Amino acid sequence: MSLISSIHIANQALSVNQAAITAVSNNISNVDTVGYSKLNINLESVINYTSTSGGPLALANTLSGVELESIQRASDAYLQSSYWQETSNTSYLDKYTTVASNVEDLMNELSNTGLSDALSDFYAAATNLSTYPSNITARQNYLSAADNLCSTFNNISGDLSSLSQSLVGDPTNVALLSSSEIAGDVSDVNNLLDQIATVNYNIIRTNSSGASSPALLDQRDALVTSLSSLIPLTVTTNDSGTVNLSLGEYSLVKGSVVSGYLNVTSGDATTPAVIGIVNKEGTTLYSNVNSSITSGEIGAILDICGSDADNFTINSVLSGLNTLASEFANVLNTIQTGDPEGDGTTAMCMDSTSQTLIAATDNIFVANGGGAITAANISINSAVSADPYLIAAARVDLTTGVDYSNATGNNSNAALILASRNNTYGALNSSTIEGYLSVTVSQVGADVQNLESKLTSQSTLLTQVESQLNSVTGVNLDEELVNLIKYQRAYQASARIFSVCSDLLEELVNLGK
Repeated sequence: MSLISSIHIANQALSVNQAAITAVSNNISNVDTVGYSKLNINLESVINYTSTSGGPLALANTLSGVELESIQRASDAYLQSSYWQETSNTSYLDKYTTVASNVEDLMNELSNTGLSDALSDFYAAATNLSTYPSNITARQNYLSAADNLCSTFNNISGDLSSLSQSLVGDPTNVALLSSSEIAGDVSDVNNLLDQIATVNYNIIRTNSSGASSPALLDQRDALVTSLSSLIPLTVTTNDSGTVNLSLGEYSLVKGSVVSGYLNVTSGDATTPAVIGIVNKEGTTLYSNVNSSITSGEIGAILDICGSDADNFTINSVLSGLNTLASEFANVLNTIQTGDPEGDGTTAMCMDSTSQTLIAATDNIFVANGGGAITAANISINSAVSADPYLIAAARVDLTTGVDYSNATGNNSNAALILASRNNTYGALNSSTIEGYLSVTVSQVGADVQNLESKLTSQSTLLTQVESQLNSVTGVNLDEELVNLIKYQRAYQASARIFSVCSDLLEELVNLGK
């Protein structure tokens, strides 16, 4: 082998090891960079196809040194895909649990202004009314407790509705949709789709020039991770290094082109928000793809604001609250103006002028604005509110012909009000009024606890997948230090070979003088 060949091999080794040191340096400098994938250095021997016949010396003359085969970005397609999927699942449970916890806070019975306390105050006022049936103060206190109970129903219902509106708007007021959280998330999705398409374009442009683009691939993966936290994705990698993205069967990104943007519109009471897919010009491609959004933050918002009986939803809690308000009003109104025992007796209130008993004809509870009574609209009858003597505390049998007009101390109807506290009702799943409330609140707490448990397990799974992915793509400082020393020593040795061969070549030149 000639000294010139040895110098060439040494010089090539210097360049290769210098490039390797540069790659190691880049890894070390990005050790704390989120989303950075380490660079792996791949070296290979230079192949010389010259015949090796003629013995060891001839073989030595065919050796051509080392070359840098590639500097590859570390990756694992399976782990990366799993990470995106688990990110979407974790984001779904995280958002679902957060909203469910907000619902639980609204239903929190530890508060002094909770529904349980309001019911207790109502029955305490009914007890006082039973003791002093003709006393105006007792009647006013009873009316005040009933009004407070209505306000508590109204407030909790209003807070739950406001929570839902903040997430998906209100189908009865389309203007609220634009300021909802789901509208903001849809906007974020579309921005990410544009960014991913742009990065795909830059990857194609960079690769077409023969250059590697590991930083662009890192940027692309980081954007896809952000997108997967909002919606579930099917990711397909192309030969060019770009990715195609789909939402179920619906295409969103093809290479450097966004093939579909998300669009949200108002729906109805059971499905307040509807996600569709439109093209760049805004033309609808698919009107409703809600069923394909099974994970991610948007999936959680759609589900918890929906009406699926298998899910914990704001609507299910509101429905339970409406049932309680409606049945409570029905029970008390029947006691006020009807014949709850079916014994032919009549509820009696007082004439405010003559202070004598008269038949009660005005319900205590009505729907503010008309219609069926719900937690949102339950209120005190304005006629009764204006005249507390219209509260029926007495109950008599008018068929006997006895004049009961002066029996203002009769408290039989007030006794029925107190008895209603311990009665069970079919509309309340054969529970008492307070028992139904307790079960409803307990169920909310149990559902939230179940969600928190699922979130903990899912977060652990995501951490495990992330750890496995990082073991492949992440920078290990100990490993990089070993590599740095290895390439440093190789560089120094190559420099020494270059120096020795240069000195020998100089000696040969001098011998010829």
